[in-house]
Amino acid sequence: MACRSMGRPEARSDWEKKLVGEKSAPVTALFYSLIESAKLAGVGPRAYLREATLRAVQNPGTVTLARDFKSSEP
Repeated sequence: MACRSMGRPEARSDWEKKLVGEKSAPVTALFYSLIESAKLAGVGPRAYLREATLRAVQNPGTVTLARDFKSSEP
């Protein structure tokens, strides 16, 4: 992503580099793992992520495993 700041092109600002470098890789790995686990368990990743998130918000500390989740979405 190119942006212009004070007349000079930059790939990313310093804070964007720091945030992307420190935070996005673990979050991306987590979501990739959850999505692939859902696929392996034969459940729809979107439905699984939605339900697991809702359950975790309603009951903090709750873990919903893909293998224990049944969805109507492929």
